[in-house]
Amino acid sequence: MLDIGCGTGDLCGELSDKMDIVGIDSSLEMILYAKKKYKNMEFKLGNFLDEPFRKNYFDIVVTTYAFHGLNDKEKKEAIKHMLEYLKDDGKIIIADFMFANDTEREKCLNGLYAKGRQDLWDVINKKYYTNLEELEGYIRSLNCKIHSEHIVNFTWIVEIEK
Repeated sequence: MLDIGCGTGDLCGELSDKMDIVGIDSSLEMILYAKKKYKNMEFKLGNFLDEPFRKNYFDIVVTTYAFHGLNDKEKKEAIKHMLEYLKDDGKIIIADFMFANDTEREKCLNGLYAKGRQDLWDVINKKYYTNLEELEGYIRSLNCKIHSEHIVNFTWIVEIEK
């Protein structure tokens, strides 16, 4: 399994005693901290946009709460790289902040304004929250399957099958 944006390794670290886990993060500080906690986990300094260091190797690529740091063009490049990491029957799992579409994003904005919470919207608006309809169209154009599930507020889990 490959965990991109692994931070301190907590998402997959416990599994590293039972399976091979590689974590990638752009923060050397996070990686050094994670290495102390999870001795069986391998770590690499890097990010979504780095060329894959192992192609067709992983069964699963996972990322949580890091994808929204990429703009739309970067997300497409990141998806291509993640697919290159995967074996033919592999899966990508993304848990992150997303909106179903632009209409839902606008409803959220209006709701926050109505509650006097422009401060929250300002935080949201500084990130690149994924438009799920656009992501689904892109994934299908790559001849991959996609399934998404809304968790709470604007948190979604997306599963992409190669």
